[in-house]
Amino acid sequence: MTLEPPVMALTAEARALWVQFHDHAERRIAPGADLAPIRAWGAKAAEHAGRLAAVLALYAAPDAMEVSAEHMACGIALAEHYAVEMLRLAGAGAVNPDLRLADRLLRWWQERPDGRLHLATIYQRGLNAIGDAETARRIVKILAEHGHVRRLPDGWELAP
Repeated sequence: MTLEPPVMALTAEARALWVQFHDHAERRIAPGADLAPIRAWGAKAAEHAGRLAAVLALYAAPDAMEVSAEHMACGIALAEHYAVEMLRLAGAGAVNPDLRLADRLLRWWQERPDGRLHLATIYQRGLNAIGDAETARRIVKILAEHGHVRRLPDGWELAP
């Protein structure tokens, strides 16, 4: 037995809202845009909104064959909510690349015989990912903020 539900239509106003939301969602999945981290989900945001609108229409009237603009607006609002939740969940599992690099530098640093290093040593002879003074300063600052390293007071020098 195959399930073949009837096709629901959109009112003209609902269709206009859906098209507007579709175009808006497409712009938001571009590289650097707010939905880029969840691009695959964002590319289907308008489809999700349409399905949610249809469910809401059927909940309001079980025999409904049409999705109104009001139901479409609610479906879009729900899709927007789910997008924010997807971003939140995606961000919760992400680790800042600088923190990863700081961890790698700390492990490399701890392998050094006396544990003392000059900033230039880090970017000249350290990890390949830290190849310049600016990156080295940024990563060492993270280590200092987390209490793993201390900066020597001005005027102090390390003996060779």
